[in-house]
Amino acid sequence: MSKFGDFIKSIGRNVDEYAYGIERKKKSGFEWRAAGGLNAINQMEELYIYKPWGAIFHTLGVQFARFAVLTLISFDLIFWFCVPVWAMILYEYFLVLKWFEKFNISILKMLIFTIFVEVIFLFVSPFIRTFIWFLISGVWPA
Repeated sequence: MSKFGDFIKSIGRNVDEYAYGIERKKKSGFEWRAAGGLNAINQMEELYIYKPWGAIFHTLGVQFARFAVLTLISFDLIFWFCVPVWAMILYEYFLVLKWFEKFNISILKMLIFTIFVEVIFLFVSPFIRTFIWFLISGVWPA
């Protein structure tokens, strides 16, 4: 798990200790964790000199791996089942961008780079699916 993910979980646990009533019942939901993460990011101080590059690259790599897997499995028949997962992953990517903003990393540049990477994933994923089909069935589709 990334350091950013561990940080978000620890903040969520701290917030959970002070939550009462209805919020206590919703603590295991995605929206609770996401709200806790956004709150933790908003409470961070901005760091311009020291940037944890290892954590930044690891978090970015995890997000790109999620995008790659979702792009690979998002095709024709099961695309509509992937829409909620895409929404959750895109929101988590939004949290990552907000986190990057605290380190004075350009969000616009990151979005352009991410779109470029996703276009590459979209181009390569049909070939990977064909190769996986070949490994499973032993027959190259014509």
